Amino acid sequence: MLNNIYKDIKGQLNTISAGEDCQWYNVQYEEAGWPFRVGFFIEFPDKLQFDDISKMKRRAPVRIRVHVYTQNILKNGEGIPDAEVDAHEAVASEVQDMLDQHIPQREGENLTDKLILRGWQHWHRYKGWMITMLDFECKKLL
Repeated sequence: MLNNIYKDIKGQLNTISAGEDCQWYNVQYEEAGWPFRVGFFIEFPDKLQFDDISKMKRRAPVRIRVHVYTQNILKNGEGIPDAEVDAHEAVASEVQDMLDQHIPQREGENLTDKLILRGWQHWHRYKGWMITMLDFECKKLL
């Protein structure tokens, strides 16, 4: 049910030149030796809870979280240079611009209504990663 939405968003994110990889989020931050320096994880953090809107249709809100990550290898205990933070935030802003108001589709059919940006959270340092999470909401009909 979510895989086609994932594939559409992945296709959009793969057009961002700075990104090296895009995958379904599966706690990859915990893996040692992750080979990609900049990329994206797509997460569906909430279960789908469908409400009846008619005798024939149901609708569920869908929250989509895009993790924009950059590996940060600190040398000599120094902080993260401003230029790296600027580059990371530029990629996150590109994701925001690309996905806000985007309608995921498959074979010309809408999978959801338009994605709406609802949240932006930034961690400057988590186990060697700089992470910005962008939360989008939309609705899926069934």
